[in-house]
Amino acid sequence: MKKLFFGLMFHHFHDGRKFFKTTGSIQKDDFYKIIKFFGKKNIISPAEFYTKYKKNKINKNEICLTFD
Repeated sequence: MKKLFFGLMFHHFHDGRKFFKTTGSIQKDDFYKIIKFFGKKNIISPAEFYTKYKKNKINKNEICLTFD
């Protein structure tokens, strides 16, 4: 059975004043909700994600958040 691995990529934050909503943007409050939902301890760096991916060792609760 294949494992599912999760990563979320964003482009920038938007605030509706100086930075407008576009594809791939996120509001600060929504970003905090994502962190709270997954838990800080489950958010891993891209380097750790890649290393664990190669070894098929990513835990089911771990996620990688990136900004492009």
